[in-house]
Amino acid sequence: MCKLSATLILIASFFAMTLSSSCQKEESITDTKSIQDEGYVEFQVSAHGDIATKSISEGDMVDVLYYAVYKNGEELKDLRPSSPILRGADGRFVFKIKLVKGLKYRIAFWAQSSQCTAYDISDFEAVKFYYDGLANDESRDAFFKAEDVMLTSNTQVTEVVLKRPFAQINFAASDYKVVSQLVNDKGFKSTIALKGVPNTLNLLTGETSGSEDIEFRFNYAPDGEDRFFDGNTMLRYVSMNYILAEKEKRIYSQYPLVGMFEYANATLEIPIYNLPVQRNYRTNIIGNLFSADIIFNLDLEEIFDNNTNQKYPIN
Repeated sequence: MCKLSATLILIASFFAMTLSSSCQKEESITDTKSIQDEGYVEFQVSAHGDIATKSISEGDMVDVLYYAVYKNGEELKDLRPSSPILRGADGRFVFKIKLVKGLKYRIAFWAQSSQCTAYDISDFEAVKFYYDGLANDESRDAFFKAEDVMLTSNTQVTEVVLKRPFAQINFAASDYKVVSQLVNDKGFKSTIALKGVPNTLNLLTGETSGSEDIEFRFNYAPDGEDRFFDGNTMLRYVSMNYILAEKEKRIYSQYPLVGMFEYANATLEIPIYNLPVQRNYRTNIIGNLFSADIIFNLDLEEIFDNNTNQKYPIN
């Protein structure tokens, strides 16, 4: 009986050792597999508005970036950064996200000025735009893009270029000298009013929604390098404002854009009918704004590539 008990103990010990070894081996394989399946995507994101000619609103005030990661249409909320990514000295946002290899992700990016409070980005599928602030506010400048990503190695680098979701509407006066002798730059104010402007953007699809009648509060004309040449004519920007715009060109024909100007003791309103706007384009309204015989030219100019459509006059 004693020999049999000893034999049973030895057999039980053998199975216990085998089971323990098997479990340890399985744990080791699981850890290795986990390491092999994950990796990092390093994003190098550019958000700038360089164009051929130096002008107002070059994206210099954009200094923070936010992102959200989606898989199968659902946001992976644990991957939303707790604080924004800061812009580097080279003008880019550089950061890493840990992802699983072989899976498809869609990542939405949004870059803006840390000084701006005009956007609610809590929901990347419905970013809200608020138009109740000051006119001529360059801190409203912002950029976005959605990028499809699949990790195929332990570390890979993805470069992303963001674009503006806006149309930029500018009034440029060829007769600024008419009023420049009456006021200095800090004494000249302007704003715009327009009906039916979209106020919500889906960062994943780029689609806009909502409709709002907007009128910014009067503010001083833009500062900085705000003169440009049109042929042999020196022009001066006297108003610059962003509105959310669709991907394709839209003509605001039902209601006019109204440019409003205050200088000295005068208030001037200029209605502009059949206004063309398009995402990532400038609409330059050019003419003698402050003197008689008013003739306007509207010029739609892409913000990044400086491609200029043919100008046409309106009355």
